[in-house]
Amino acid sequence: MKLLLKPIICVGLITFAVQSWGEIVVIAETGQPAADSPEEFVYWNIEGRNATIGPSGHIAFSGAADTSINSTENNTNAVWTGLPGQLKAIIKENEQPVGFPNNVLFAGNVASGNAANIIVTRSGHVGFAAGLKGATQNVPPLG
Repeated sequence: MKLLLKPIICVGLITFAVQSWGEIVVIAETGQPAADSPEEFVYWNIEGRNATIGPSGHIAFSGAADTSINSTENNTNAVWTGLPGQLKAIIKENEQPVGFPNNVLFAGNVASGNAANIIVTRSGHVGFAAGLKGATQNVPPLG
C-alpha cells in the first residue's frame, strides 16, 4: 500500500462549548483551486514552514500555483493572506512590490529556514523577506 502525503495548511480554532474539542479548518491544500488566481490554477506547492497565523486570525503562506499539480509550465510563485475563506495573493512572481522602481520585481522566492519567515501583525499586515530581481543601481553615499 502506497501512502500519499499532501501538504495542507490548517488552522485549529479552539472553541469552548460543552462537549466540543475544537474545529480544524483547511485553509489551502495541494490540488485545491488557488485563491486569487486564474480559474484553472490549483495550489501545487505550499511552503508549510512559512505558514503563519496572526493575532487577528489572518493567515499568510507562500507557495506556487499552476494548471495542475504536476505542471510547472505556468508556475506562479506567490504569497497569500487573509482570513479563512477570504484569501488573496498579496504578491505574485514578476510583480512590482509597492513603492519600488518599475524595474524591480518580486523574484517569487520567500526566504525559509527553521522558523516561519512570514509574520502577521495584529492588524493583519504581512511582512516577509524575499528575493527581488531587476536592474541594479549604484547609490551615492549620503553626506
